[in-house]
Amino acid sequence: MLALSIVSIALVYAGLSAFKNVVVNDGGFDDPRGAVAAIAKAWQPGDRIYASGPAMPCIIYYRMMLHADQLDFVSSRNPVYVPDQAERIVVLPKTEGRLWFLYFAPNEKDFDHRILTNFHQAGSLISLARYKNFIVALWDLSPESKPTP
Repeated sequence: MLALSIVSIALVYAGLSAFKNVVVNDGGFDDPRGAVAAIAKAWQPGDRIYASGPAMPCIIYYRMMLHADQLDFVSSRNPVYVPDQAERIVVLPKTEGRLWFLYFAPNEKDFDHRILTNFHQAGSLISLARYKNFIVALWDLSPESKPTP
């Protein structure tokens, strides 16, 4: 009888867990591969990627796995310590033309806006796509030095 109770509890738990993970949640995991693949598909000569710290491993790995050697990127984090510099943010790799941003939304809300504002860079948002928690934003930067809206 005890064994039957344990089996029943395990089956109920498994059923509720499956229901929660498939029906209640949106299911699936973060999709960094989809984010990198989307950038590679829409890539144009002269494009650059400005990736946040958490997005860097995704770019490095999926660039190789997708054979997307054309993807030219920089990390937003400068690994070198600079005295008297509070934040070690790498300057924008370009100030005119198309610049992609790839970042992890839960920890880096409005990452693209913050970086552009930090460098007083003007631009207009061309596209924004979400791959669960990864955000891909494509900006058209203009040479004027005024903050983005």
